[in-house]
Amino acid sequence: MTSLKKTYEILANHFEAVGGLENLKKEKSSYFEAEIEILGTGLKGTLKSWNELPIKSKTVTDLTVFKETEGDNGEFFWKADANNKVQISKDESKEKERQNKRLLAEFEHLNQNSKFFKLSFEGIQEVEGKETYVLKTQSLVDESVNFDFYDCQNFMLLKNEKDEENDKVETFFSDYKSVNGILKAFTQKTIIKAIGQTTEIRIKKFETNLEFEEGTFEPPEKDADDFEFLENNCVEDISFKFLHNHIYLKVKLNGTESLWVLDSGASVTVIDSVFAEKMNLTLEGKVQGKGLSGLVEVSFVKLPPLEIGGLHFKEQKVASIEIASLFRKTIGLEVVGILGFDFLSRLVTKIDYANEKISFYHPKTFAYKGNGTVLETPLKNRMLKAEMTVDGKFSGKWNVDLGAGGSSFHFPFAKENNLFEREGVERISMGADGQLKSKTIKFSDFEFGGFKVENPKFSVHEDVKVGAFADKEFVGNLGNNVFRNFVLYLDYESQKMIVEKGDDFGKEFPSDKSGLQIQRNEEGDFEVIFITPSSPAEESGFEVGDKVLSINGKDTESLGNLGVFEFLEKDEGTKLEFEVLRSDAKLDLKLVLKVLC
Repeated sequence: MTSLKKTYEILANHFEAVGGLENLKKEKSSYFEAEIEILGTGLKGTLKSWNELPIKSKTVTDLTVFKETEGDNGEFFWKADANNKVQISKDESKEKERQNKRLLAEFEHLNQNSKFFKLSFEGIQEVEGKETYVLKTQSLVDESVNFDFYDCQNFMLLKNEKDEENDKVETFFSDYKSVNGILKAFTQKTIIKAIGQTTEIRIKKFETNLEFEEGTFEPPEKDADDFEFLENNCVEDISFKFLHNHIYLKVKLNGTESLWVLDSGASVTVIDSVFAEKMNLTLEGKVQGKGLSGLVEVSFVKLPPLEIGGLHFKEQKVASIEIASLFRKTIGLEVVGILGFDFLSRLVTKIDYANEKISFYHPKTFAYKGNGTVLETPLKNRMLKAEMTVDGKFSGKWNVDLGAGGSSFHFPFAKENNLFEREGVERISMGADGQLKSKTIKFSDFEFGGFKVENPKFSVHEDVKVGAFADKEFVGNLGNNVFRNFVLYLDYESQKMIVEKGDDFGKEFPSDKSGLQIQRNEEGDFEVIFITPSSPAEESGFEVGDKVLSINGKDTESLGNLGVFEFLEKDEGTKLEFEVLRSDAKLDLKLVLKVLC
């Protein structure tokens, strides 16, 4: 028997086992209610799902700590976050995914001459002690690949395996019960392999061929109403601190003013867990979240009203992780929060990097009157995606990531284009999930928003399996080393960006010329954590673990992190004298700064 013939014979047996293909085709709609639990996190609640073939759907997931709703009205996919902000998908890949879903609902994959699907028999594998036939379904629409595992004895589906958002996802099916003559799996266990997270769904009620009320699948009519301006539907020219390529804003929370970082790469707003406890906020649940290259532990909390000038936000449900210690180590400042998607998605935000001014506008009344370039920047995974080209050939969509100091190619793109073979400066990147080795490479130019900037620097990262830098779909992350050339407008409502030439356009910005990476350790000392090979630091005899006591006679404690960075970024040819502590012995080391890249 040929592999192709066996594939369709297995499918025919499966459909017969669950109640017959003709009966399945008569099923036009369904509704179910279930208990949902993310195992080991303390998060549990309810899930309700409405479906009308071929593509209409609505799912409400309520985990008590937060509630999210998403759906498809047949025209577009939409999602409402935990704070009821609705986003309409305009992403091209999502449209392909929707087309794929429609074709599957119409059983197009059973057509042996299909132009959209390629099916194959992949052999026999054991699943939870049972032998299964493995069938592979490859979509030529969205390039997705699914593996289905059917019990060799009764042809019931026991498992599905696929790649989703660059993670391998396994779903196990059990506890089959008849619903109008069709067997349905009443227990589903989904495992996201990369983060080790298991979600179990236990269906309590299942009905089919229902008539739904008009508007069931439409997004909520009322959008999130969790912010307000004191006047004029805007607040303009708020000063911010632009330090080491990051934007820091003063935020007032319960009357307490603190420093927060602006980050369009953060899928949620985040408050430091230690600071949250000091504010007597209650942390709930613990799940794994993605960092740059790995995982972080995330809890949830109800954030009190916050103020930034004349912009006031009401209570929001946000995430909480331990972040303040990272900022203390790297820049020496007390930063207690990240203003992410839950903040930026409500507004039109204007950022004037050169003059360190930020403005916020209500999207319903914002009207642009300048002559900048308007870019279509569709949202996916709560991040805007912008087109950019490097060296005239490395083109595609990039994540707009204001939380990134530098810009970088994702690992899959860098590997495919042999960027690791290029000469560059080895360094390490820091994130909430730890350290990541990288190489900074100088390119000829980049073109963005109709503007060309010469001699930009982009990073590539070591073999990344998990996290933002492992994303295969997009070229990379655009950070503030690119954006600081411009005045930017981020319009989440319209899913557009506006780019104007800034006062610092095309300037050569300060960069490290020593090869030293220094940060505070747990004791507060300035410790060398990395030395770039063949750099002035390596040639001068520095070692990882050296504690830097002074530079050119100035005590590092009085200089602070930013003062130390200023020394390392001085002009090429500048001579620096260091006093360091190594194994209880004081040493004097000298180096001369030079451009590394």
